[in-house]
Amino acid sequence: MSGCPPPIMNVTVNYVAQGIVFINERPFGYTSSCHGDNTQYVGIEICEIKVMGCDSNRYSPGCYLRCPSKCRNSHCDVFNGSCIHGCSNPNALTVDCIACLDGQYISNRTCVPCQGHCKDGSPCDKITGRCDNGCSGHWTGEYCEKCPPGYYGNDCDTKCGKCAGNETCDGISGVCPKGCLGNWQEPKCNDCKDRFYGYDIDCAGKCGHCKNNGVCTKDTGYCVHGCDFNFQEPRCQVCKPRFYNSTRDCTNRCGYCKNTAACDNESGHCRDGCELHFIDPFCQECSDGYYGDECQIACGNCLHEKRCDKLNGTCYHGCKDHFKELECTVCEDGFYNSRCNSKCGNCVNNAPCDTVTGECRNGCQPHFEPPLCQAIILSITSSKEKMLRVLICNPYHSSEEAKRNLLT
Repeated sequence: MSGCPPPIMNVTVNYVAQGIVFINERPFGYTSSCHGDNTQYVGIEICEIKVMGCDSNRYSPGCYLRCPSKCRNSHCDVFNGSCIHGCSNPNALTVDCIACLDGQYISNRTCVPCQGHCKDGSPCDKITGRCDNGCSGHWTGEYCEKCPPGYYGNDCDTKCGKCAGNETCDGISGVCPKGCLGNWQEPKCNDCKDRFYGYDIDCAGKCGHCKNNGVCTKDTGYCVHGCDFNFQEPRCQVCKPRFYNSTRDCTNRCGYCKNTAACDNESGHCRDGCELHFIDPFCQECSDGYYGDECQIACGNCLHEKRCDKLNGTCYHGCKDHFKELECTVCEDGFYNSRCNSKCGNCVNNAPCDTVTGECRNGCQPHFEPPLCQAIILSITSSKEKMLRVLICNPYHSSEEAKRNLLT
């Protein structure tokens, strides 16, 4: 006992006893500043002893009240009737014999629900209300009743979204009070906005060209219903092989890249060059001197060596002498060979000869030798009936003129 005790003390003993022992020793070296205290001798003077007693099942002054039945063996405190000797219900924990169910604890002598969320669904302590084995999930606080910053929900198991300014969300609703970062969707900022994807990259991925202007999945960016024309599944962000211009519509076809390789799906360039007679880098236009879908046809004999049209081969400035417009690849009627500078012979009915070989397909006029119909055949009757065959050296002379020259 600290300080100086009062000169008169009342001591209540609330138990059945056969004797009372008072100990008030004076150890070696004892000192005291209390008035009237004897430092050498111990003295206790009992002025009055009052012994009160009731039957074991009664209490109160006069022993008029019966102990409650909730007390074990109906034995209670003789003064206030509390069950100081135990309760009839073995689950009761206090002298009031209050027995709470699991999930409840005693507060103000009443069973109330546990406040918090104990680990593994365990009940709280029925006297203190605390979770003796710790809190469930992210719960915290003395009674595991608080959801810490950064989490929300009835079970405090949902992480806050990407709130603007790295603010924490509302602990109950999860709403970010100042909006979202980047492409995250308000109000909780835990999902990407439409047409963006990639939870692991802060919704930085932009959806591709999904079919019918559809929306891609927000985790992978896949277009589940397919792509617009010429875009490559599943994200529909790049063109299919042999198409390019993916930032717009992939409607441009690749040119004739070397070895049938695919062009760059954005620029359309053929990285390894073109097939023969195509112009780098798109390989879609013929080199000068060639035309056609595959640029395999050489231009004709255009006048003054002008180039022909690269699609249809037309020589817009005309042809060299004796070539037939528009492509200047075939001789005019009456001329033949690769340069169209040889005049046809005397074909029957003045028909044109073959423009390549010069042959008269339907035969020659009389007295001319096939197939070119340029040599005159003369029959001279003599005693030896000899036939003289004469070749016309100048094919531009008429047949009659040639005959006269030979007979003179």
